[in-house]
Amino acid sequence: MSVTLDTNIQAIRDKLPKGLHSWSHPDDPKIWDENLYWESLRSVFAQQGYTLWKKYIFSFNILNHESFTQNGWAYTSPARTVNEPAGGAASLCTISVISNLCQPASASTGHSVVIRIVKMGDEGQQHLDILRRLGRAPHTMMSANHVIPLLQEICFDDMTFCVFPLVGFPMDDAYRSWAENSVGDIVDMIIQMLQALVYIHNLYIAHLDVCKENFLVQFFPESLKAGKVSLYRPRVVLIDFESAVQFPLDTPVAEQVVTGPPRGTWKTYGRKCPPEVYTGTPYDPYKSDVWQLGRSLRDFRSTVPQIDTVLASLTNAERSPAETYLGQLRDIVNAMPPNALLIAPVLVVDEES
Repeated sequence: MSVTLDTNIQAIRDKLPKGLHSWSHPDDPKIWDENLYWESLRSVFAQQGYTLWKKYIFSFNILNHESFTQNGWAYTSPARTVNEPAGGAASLCTISVISNLCQPASASTGHSVVIRIVKMGDEGQQHLDILRRLGRAPHTMMSANHVIPLLQEICFDDMTFCVFPLVGFPMDDAYRSWAENSVGDIVDMIIQMLQALVYIHNLYIAHLDVCKENFLVQFFPESLKAGKVSLYRPRVVLIDFESAVQFPLDTPVAEQVVTGPPRGTWKTYGRKCPPEVYTGTPYDPYKSDVWQLGRSLRDFRSTVPQIDTVLASLTNAERSPAETYLGQLRDIVNAMPPNALLIAPVLVVDEES
């Protein structure tokens, strides 16, 4: 439900930037350090039942731990205790600062959410349209759809903020940080990442900013830490459609192409793209998604030759649709006993990082 707020709009709006890029990259470091844009809106969101988490240097912390209520999207690892700083219940009450466009908050019910500014004036309209399409019924009810649900829209002057559930952990931590996930745990997450791309591609939507950081995981099974194959499989969700493009469903396949950088200019868009994107000629955005996923996983080795061959092929010059690789990985995993993947992944040092 979209809500228009009744408050002293002009006084607050004058303190805020006129464009999304300025909001994301403020000129004054004090704005970032003290979270001034969001703090100026604290009372606005309080009217809608949301208490913004307090920013402390590089993280946000919930103000009242006792009020925390499970939102269904963030759990501890089965192998962790309540008070462990990494992966325990306490870690769900803090979140690292990733983007100035996002702000964690607690709903009046105690559920943890993330509020993101999506639209300002005419800027961000396609992003909002895609979120509405994928994050609401009927698509949000489909098990194959891994796009994060859109809980609410809050409109303030010319700005639209979207509210999402706070999801456990970034996929980037699945094998590069504290989590002790097995190859089986990680490959299951990768299969869901591919499933997410298949679903949106079938709706003629390309993400165009695919990377581990734009996938979130409900929790980490940590089968290695437990010493046994986990009984639990966390949900993986796809976020951040700021660069995404969608085509009408009657668009011929040959016309489902794009040209140039996914967003803004090459100077402002920092993500690496496949070679064809830099040619200045029209390219297939779905195969660009596949390439970006493969590149994002280039530092992961399962040490299972069949699996690693499939993952390496994601960045081939001649790429197949995401559905092909999804089927290949499923067939490989289904043909193996679960204990065969109760092994540690190998992290490859990336020379380009």
